[in-house]
Amino acid sequence: MLLSRLEGGATFIGAAYLAGDRDEERSRALLDSALEAQKSLPESEVAARQANCADEGARQFAAANALERAVVRRVAAKRMKRLLAE
Repeated sequence: MLLSRLEGGATFIGAAYLAGDRDEERSRALLDSALEAQKSLPESEVAARQANCADEGARQFAAANALERAVVRRVAAKRMKRLLAE
C-alpha cells in the first residue's frame, strides 16, 4: 500500500512538472498551506480527501505511458527506501 501511495504522489509531481510547474519554492508553499488547512478539518474529511487523492494518483499512473511509469516507479522506490531507513 505504501508503494502505491508513493507512486501516486510521484505521478502527481511528474504531471505538474510536465505541465511546466517547476517552481519548487512555490510548490513547497502550496504544500505548507494545504497541510495547515488540513488541521482545521475533521479527521474523517482528511481521510476522505486522502483517499480521493490516492485514487486520482492511481488513475494517473495507470494512464501514464511505459516510460513515465518506469520513472515514477524508480522515484517511488527511492523514496520508500529513504523512508524505511529513517
